[in-house]
Amino acid sequence: MRRALVLFAAFTSVFATSASAQRQRAIRPPVGVPGAYRPLYLYLDNTLTYFRNRIDQLPPVQPKDVVFAAELITANGNRGPDLLTAQALAGVRVNLDALQRMGVEGVAVTIVYPEIDSTFPRYREYVAFFKAVASEVRSRRMKLIVKLSVVFTGTTFANFNVDFSSLTVAKYAAGKRAMADLILREIEPDYLNLIGEPDTEAQLTGLRELNDAATYVGVINTIVTGLDRKQTKIGAGIGTWLPPSFADAFAGTAIDYVDMHLYPVWPFTLDNAFAIADASHRKGKQVAMSETWLYKAGPSENGGVAATEDIFRRDPFSFWSPLDAKFFRAVVGFAEAERLEFVSPFWSAYFFGNVTFDASTATLSYREISQLANRAAADAMVAGRVTPLGAEYSRLIAGR
Repeated sequence: MRRALVLFAAFTSVFATSASAQRQRAIRPPVGVPGAYRPLYLYLDNTLTYFRNRIDQLPPVQPKDVVFAAELITANGNRGPDLLTAQALAGVRVNLDALQRMGVEGVAVTIVYPEIDSTFPRYREYVAFFKAVASEVRSRRMKLIVKLSVVFTGTTFANFNVDFSSLTVAKYAAGKRAMADLILREIEPDYLNLIGEPDTEAQLTGLRELNDAATYVGVINTIVTGLDRKQTKIGAGIGTWLPPSFADAFAGTAIDYVDMHLYPVWPFTLDNAFAIADASHRKGKQVAMSETWLYKAGPSENGGVAATEDIFRRDPFSFWSPLDAKFFRAVVGFAEAERLEFVSPFWSAYFFGNVTFDASTATLSYREISQLANRAAADAMVAGRVTPLGAEYSRLIAGR
């Protein structure tokens, strides 16, 4: 979905201030679902039933200890200079404590190219921040997943911009190699994703060559050759909207696991998730899912998987909760059946806060409704509360 664009800005500013048959059967939308959203609700419910049925048809496997994690949005690298404020680490601690109370076993942290490149302003301060985050994660005995991404330059989803007009594939690969080496040496995560969405990185950097799997295999090889991994597992992956041939190509490199971002919930993307897992296993690689959420759009809405604020503004509404819960039950089932290394839902703020759909909220902009949801989430984290969806994910982790 051209990456799951983050709602960290409002979120962190608030911190600074303060049964099987039933599961598989399609249901009528709950009474609280607004009429305009009922067709979409039914469509997504039916595709989730399809997902669950495909999972249940997989052969039994030896159980694996999957790490069930969540995105640590307060530490997202797209926040840029906001990460270097006195309040940033305090917000991270509140976020981590709340996730730990839920039983979450690890967190995913996004570090964006080129903020810890040695030529980037204040890069040492960024390194110090991420080292402090890693220390906080380890002190809670949680796993640390680092995602090496690209800054969302030129968008409202990043607090700083980078001019990529002179960037080449060779310079990009060398820069990512240097950043990966620094992350392994100073941050020491349990997992390091070198890439999650080739097409997104191509779009953000302007390097159209990155849309080609063979080109990106070259980038991966440049990064991993001679890399001192220590105890960190190295991965690279794709969004499930891309052809599984990318995963097959990546699995032929010297990475440890193939990663996927599971969006949106349409039949072909669900089929691709199974195909990615199959291609990886055939080549002896593990599989992981560093991002996923129930993307609330149908195939006809935008002709593709490019995310929009109009679609993201749907997520905070509480009437989606039963459908979100059904999605996570399926994701946990998929993770166990395909023996994933870890799963990390992206929009983790909605485990703590959401918004009631009514006349006062129905027409709010994405930014406005996000602020409401994030304030509710921040207050709930401090008070030790979770939403019904947060309670469901907690139960799934405890009872899997």
